[in-house]
Amino acid sequence: MLFVMISFIFISWANKPAEYVLLKNIPIEGKSLTTDMLNHAYVITQKNFVERYDTTGNLTGRFSDQKYGSLTSVDATSPFNILLFYKRSSTLVTLDAQLNPKNYYKLPTLGINNVSAACLSEDNYIWFFDKNDSKLKKINTKYEIIRESVSINQMLGIDLDPNFMIEREGIIYVNDPNAGVLMFDRVGTYYNSFFFSGLNNFQVVNQRLVYPQGNELCVYNYMEADLQKVPLPQVGNMRSVQLQGDRLYILTPSNLQVYGKE
Repeated sequence: MLFVMISFIFISWANKPAEYVLLKNIPIEGKSLTTDMLNHAYVITQKNFVERYDTTGNLTGRFSDQKYGSLTSVDATSPFNILLFYKRSSTLVTLDAQLNPKNYYKLPTLGINNVSAACLSEDNYIWFFDKNDSKLKKINTKYEIIRESVSINQMLGIDLDPNFMIEREGIIYVNDPNAGVLMFDRVGTYYNSFFFSGLNNFQVVNQRLVYPQGNELCVYNYMEADLQKVPLPQVGNMRSVQLQGDRLYILTPSNLQVYGKE
């Protein structure tokens, strides 16, 4: 559905830039933004909370656990198994649909204390990048490492330091702002990469990377090396953008803007 929506936006925004209208402007000091398949938005605040908003911009949940340091990322691929990652303590927490904690993964207990990025796997386990041995690893709920890649440093000769990961349709995308985007299959085997500098996060739709640049939404088809752009609302100091279903969410340092179709 998201790919259909992106295709629609290419056509409609080119001719009718006002197709999307501002529904709500929510004052919030947010650091990052993501969405789930139910069109909810999740914001990590400067006070280390994760807050969830529905399609009308109403707050529907909040969670915080200050013990593990600053909250680094939220993966809401599944709205029923939400993954929180705390980089400083190499700790992962999963939440249920009510944003109550389900499981805690304290990776230093396994001797893993330098994790740079993590994401939810399609089977609801967890992928993470162990920077100490430069490997992508997958862990189950029993604290067992069930998959891992070869050393990326030894294989490619680069000191990978990812800041974002996501799995879509059996492909794990590992983003390093300096090295680009590396792709792994569902068993952790590296097979491709392409260079994009300065990306912090992105969405993946039908083998396309979707990310904001300036006041445009970029959609990059890496299979065909084709880049298309559509205009976004004129919002200053845009921090993050998420397109989900019929909603467009834009996060700035001082607010979350919710847009819908007119």
